Amino acid sequence: MKYLSLFTLFTLSSLAFSAPSTLATRETEKKATDRLLFKASMKEFQAARKAKNPSSLDWSSDGCSKSPDHPGFNFLPSCQRHDFGYRNYKDQKRFSKKNKNKIDKNFRDDLYNSCKKEDSKHDAKSCKEIADIYYWAVSHFATKKREMLEGMDSGLEKRDEGDIFDDEDDEGDILGDEDGELEKRDEGEILDDEDEIEGSDDELEKRDEGEILDDEDDGDDELEKRNEGEILDADDDDDDDESDGEDDE
Repeated sequence: MKYLSLFTLFTLSSLAFSAPSTLATRETEKKATDRLLFKASMKEFQAARKAKNPSSLDWSSDGCSKSPDHPGFNFLPSCQRHDFGYRNYKDQKRFSKKNKNKIDKNFRDDLYNSCKKEDSKHDAKSCKEIADIYYWAVSHFATKKREMLEGMDSGLEKRDEGDIFDDEDDEGDILGDEDGELEKRDEGEILDDEDEIEGSDDELEKRDEGEILDDEDDGDDELEKRNEGEILDADDDDDDDESDGEDDE
């Protein structure tokens, strides 16, 4: 009976120790992220970060980015957890505006908690003032930066489209100019041809008129000469008749 009691106690103890491990293995990446981000103390989070547990999560961090990690106060742990929230929420496709604000406010709470460790009230107050600046920077600048980058991409896209349209317009203008030039040239050639034809017609008409006039002049001259000849012949005949009459006398 004694051994049975010991065996039962040992079995229950084993189950008790194995239960947390079983629950831990069932924890999803999202649940682990939320637990370490919003529920775990900073000490617990830093221990998990050092062990990279769970290993499937993103533990990378650039500290407080371009801001000092120690602006007179140790803000580095808070910045590391803030990066943890941003990067894993993005990896898990749930980095919405609402969740971003939630992560940013948790960052502010972490900063305030670190300020509570300051010895004097004056230092704690100064710490919170700087913490507010850090919170304002991530809550406003991160959004503005994203909007600025999106605006730049949009602006570049529009400029590229504008360049394409300008090129098409230029090409259209060139083609239009070429078509217009060809059309004008064709019209000019047609007009020149018509002028040449009209000139030829005028020349032919003038030449025909000239020939007719020449023919008329030649006819008039011929008639005049013939009439003059006949008159002269008639005068000669009269003279001959008068000579014959004188001889007869």
